[in-house]
Amino acid sequence: MARGREGYATVLTWDLWDGWEKEVEPDDRAFGQFCFGLETLCGGEEAMARAYFARALEVCERGEREKPWSESPHYGFPLNRARLRRVRAHCLGLLTGPPATEALKADLRAASVDYQTWCAGLTASEWDPQGQAYYLAAVRLAQLVNETERARELLKSRRSLRYHTEERALLVAMASGATDSSFHVQYASFFDRIREPMYKPPFFFELHLVRLELALLYDSFCGDGPALDWRSAALKTAA
Repeated sequence: MARGREGYATVLTWDLWDGWEKEVEPDDRAFGQFCFGLETLCGGEEAMARAYFARALEVCERGEREKPWSESPHYGFPLNRARLRRVRAHCLGLLTGPPATEALKADLRAASVDYQTWCAGLTASEWDPQGQAYYLAAVRLAQLVNETERARELLKSRRSLRYHTEERALLVAMASGATDSSFHVQYASFFDRIREPMYKPPFFFELHLVRLELALLYDSFCGDGPALDWRSAALKTAA
């Protein structure tokens, strides 16, 4: 684990609500707790991980109640709402286990639409690695709730995804139902590389989220167990 057990344990003692009155990015606060949860889960500290996921979930719930979204794109809307709902869905999956609840799937679906909406407003100069990463997030989340046709349409976009060509190719293969051995080799090559502890993406890349969501999709695509098993997928992200 990056921080070591004592470091992660110490963070859990910190006041989760310190500075909340002035908080303008509850999605970012929730995301930090969620990432610590994934890191501790992969490090074998299940109880600690659950505590982090519960904290992230608290932030999501309180953020939605107490921090009304500004509908101005200037303040990151609806990207901020998408990020919060996405984290909340993953925390629910990790805390409750399969099968996915309707509330969880509703969050994934809504987050996917929000990402798509936010990306649609980007100009050519704003269509950078970050914008492209969020666009592919919309695709992955659509696939996770079995909106395969919508995912296919998103992947037909004429806008370049040149910073994320490998991931796009994998998502296209999954959306088309590829079953040949070359797909599995392609997936293993990409996934094994991005889950390496020392892997440093050369551009904006949502490492924790891409790892988890690709593992979920691959398990759902190829596995014989529950369609979406968050804990199983999360553990596969550990090198």
